[in-house]
Formats: sequence, C-alpha cells, structure tokens
Amino acid sequence: MSLAYLMVAVSIRSFQAIEKKDWDILQDVHYFPQSFGNMMNAVPVMCFAFVCHLQICEVATELNPNSRLLRRSKSRADILVDGMYHSLQANESTSLLGGQIASTRVRKTMSKVVVLALSICGLFYGTIGLVAYLASPDKWIDTSDVLQGYGVNDTLMEVGRLALVLNIICSYPINLGPCRSAIMDVLQKIFKHKLNDKVLAAAVSVCLVVGSIATGLALKTLGVVFKIIGGTVGAVLIFMFPGRMLTSKAESKCSKDYLIGLILEIFGVTLLVCTTISYFTG
Repeated sequence: MSLAYLMVAVSIRSFQAIEKKDWDILQDVHYFPQSFGNMMNAVPVMCFAFVCHLQICEVATELNPNSRLLRRSKSRADILVDGMYHSLQANESTSLLGGQIASTRVRKTMSKVVVLALSICGLFYGTIGLVAYLASPDKWIDTSDVLQGYGVNDTLMEVGRLALVLNIICSYPINLGPCRSAIMDVLQKIFKHKLNDKVLAAAVSVCLVVGSIATGLALKTLGVVFKIIGGTVGAVLIFMFPGRMLTSKAESKCSKDYLIGLILEIFGVTLLVCTTISYFTG
C-alpha cells in the first residue's frame, strides 16, 4: 500500500511539473550517461536491487510444499500428486521420492512468486522513476532519494515519507533474519560450534540493530549505501559467485555455461573495481 501511494503521489507531482513545461517531456532528457561518475551512480544502485533476492532462499526453505500462490480448484493431476505425496510421506523407504516431489512443488510455487514480485516491483518502481525523471531530469543528478526532491512542506509527499518509513520498519526483520543467520554461521565455524545459539542470536541481533541505527544517523543520503553495497556485495554475490560456479561445473571451456560464467565474473570484477575507484575519487 505504501508503494502504491508513493507511485500515485510522485505521478501527481510529476504530471503537474510536466504540465508547466507544456508537456514537452523530452526536454533535457539524457539518453546516455554524461560522465563516468554519473554512470557509476546508477549501475551499482541497479545491482543493489538484485541483492534483495537472498531472502528467497529462506522463504523457499520454510515454504510448505502444499501451499499455492493463488487459491484455485484442484485438477485431477493435482489430486493424484497430493495422494502420491502423502502416501510417500507415510512410507519411510520412499521418503527420497517424496522429498523430490516436495522440492518440485516448492520450485514451481517460488517461480510464480518471483515472477509476480518482479512484475509488481518493476511496475511500481519503474513508474516512479520514469515519471519523476521526465518531469525534472536535471533534479536527480545529485539526488539519490526521490523523496528528497520534494519540499518538507509538501503534505502529499510527507505522507509518502511516512508510508515509506512504515514499510521499512515492517521489512527490517525480514532483512535482519538472513544477515543474522550468516553472521552466526561464520562465528560458530570460527569458534567450532562452542557458542550458545540463543545468546549468540541475541547478541548479533542487538549489534545489527545498533549498527543500523548508527549508520542511519551518520549518513545523509541513502545513495551512498546503495552504491557501496550494490557495487561491492552485489558484484560478488550476484555476478562473481554465480559466474565462478558456472565455470567450475562447465564441461569444457567452449561450453555455453562456461562462457556465461566467464562473462558474469568479468562484469562482477569490473563493477567492483569501477565502484571502488568512483567512490574514492568522488
């Protein structure tokens, strides 16, 4: 709901600005980056969006194999599969086959979830970015947060800021879970699983929350966070690691998987280096 409100609010303000320009929406529009710095302000932020897919692993792990994205009447094939799945669950000797059926169901459901989530995010965020840029292309050169482009006395956008804050507060625990689990796994491995899980989970949670608050108070713009995480963590997790996995499992260096993996690795390394250079050179 908060994202829908932001899309409507930004669209209203953008169309008002476009109307003042006599609907000349192509005025001052830049179709290509004007400099290396402008390009590196955009590409890492785009990569940052892909980092959020890490939550899919936890969702898929905890997903009930019998759950469906949309409720619908079961076909005869679904009824047969349900009967086979439950009968296999009751028989320990065929638990492996039952696990394969459950895994197949989860993959199908998660595929629908991914497509729906990408469609919704693409529609809402794409609309916000497009109309805001067409309304005032030069305004966003040095502004990373679209809400910072509007005054604090704008009631319509102030409500949007409040909606965004509520959205972030509600989504914070979702992002906290995978981060805490990853840190706990690393610490347990370092200390050879001698740490108490409950105490460690509480300590890591407190440190993450305090660190998040301190970081939020220290930074004046979200663009720095998006740029650094997208250009470093995003480059490693989204491009370099998958590329390395493809090249290591490829049958030959001339295979399709090897070439795709090599391209991902090269792009990831290039993005990491360029983001680092851009950050330190201003």
